[in-house]
Amino acid sequence: MMVGAMNRLPWLWGAALACAVATAGCGLILDTQPPDAPEDSGSGEPDNGSQDGDVPACVGDDDCQDNSICNGRETCVRGQCVGTDVILACDDNIACTEDTCDPQAGCVHTPNDGLCATGELCTEGTGCAPPPRCVNAADCGTQNACLDLWACVNNQCQRGERLQCPTIGACLVGRCLAGACVYVPDSDRCPTRRGCLVSTCQADGSCSDLIPDDTECDDRIDCTDDRCMTQGTTGRCLFLPQDAHCEDGVECTYNFCDGRGDDPTADDEGCAIRLNDERCNTGSDPNSCLHPVCTPEGCGDWAEVQACPGGGVCNVWTGSCEFPMDCEECERTITPCGVNRCDSTGANECVPPPDGYCPSTTRNMIGYCDQSGLEPECRERWNSAALPDVPPPLVP
Repeated sequence: MMVGAMNRLPWLWGAALACAVATAGCGLILDTQPPDAPEDSGSGEPDNGSQDGDVPACVGDDDCQDNSICNGRETCVRGQCVGTDVILACDDNIACTEDTCDPQAGCVHTPNDGLCATGELCTEGTGCAPPPRCVNAADCGTQNACLDLWACVNNQCQRGERLQCPTIGACLVGRCLAGACVYVPDSDRCPTRRGCLVSTCQADGSCSDLIPDDTECDDRIDCTDDRCMTQGTTGRCLFLPQDAHCEDGVECTYNFCDGRGDDPTADDEGCAIRLNDERCNTGSDPNSCLHPVCTPEGCGDWAEVQACPGGGVCNVWTGSCEFPMDCEECERTITPCGVNRCDSTGANECVPPPDGYCPSTTRNMIGYCDQSGLEPECRERWNSAALPDVPPPLVP
């Protein structure tokens, strides 16, 4: 998880925001993007940037920081990284300065004498002008090893050589900041990579031996533990299911991590479920025609309606098997979970619905009678008996 530059420089962020709100033309532009926009559409966002369509998922603001104050502060909004409204604009409107933005320092305006007429010097804030007259170097301006190292020669200011910060070793990249060289390791300059084994930049500028890097392994399944393992001379990613991540605390359910991603019950986190009706049968009336079932919410006022042994029809309101003598009496056992009908063969007897109570035509699903509301109604739930067996855990 990256900790953004804005967290390290809160004073700079506050000053930038105050400048943006209070003063026009102070090196900032305002992005009118709505705060809940799914991606950054503001004027400071380049094409194909980190906010153009490939918005990363996040939990908190720290997940979104790119260590740069140049493009505004990134925040986490409803699981997506979005840019905030203050974006640095570094054009100082002086033609002879090279305007850049340092991720930590902000706007940098580097004078380029080559853009001025012969004999003229470029100075920040002024532009091209003849060299100032001087008695000593202090008359020429503030000494800055990164921008201006002044000398007074024949009573005229003369610019000296700027401090150079060459790369140390293979990957320690230097830049001049606040009059001194600052070196930052850049592991991307260590190109050697084998599978998920990577080389990182060391403090002396050398690239390390190949070591496992778990961050190179991501199956985008929340309930797996993603690891990089050394296998011979290369790295192999292992995605180990963590069933404990999926536990929901419901007594009649079994929850597990579907590490292969092929279980039809799996949710967005990769957690799959099996329902155990037997755990709901404890204490139930064996003579009832309502057979308790398990749903993801647990055992409650829901039941699978069973056929009545020895004939008769199930009264879903009471759970009792009844034997109406004629079709008139059959009408009072009509319920939303199954319409009893009168036998059309002439027997004038009340019989169960031809397709049963709460039938389901959906694959791997069964119907049940939900009695949790004011009126019983048919619903569907997963049929554990029709689902694949729970796969064994993956072993490294």
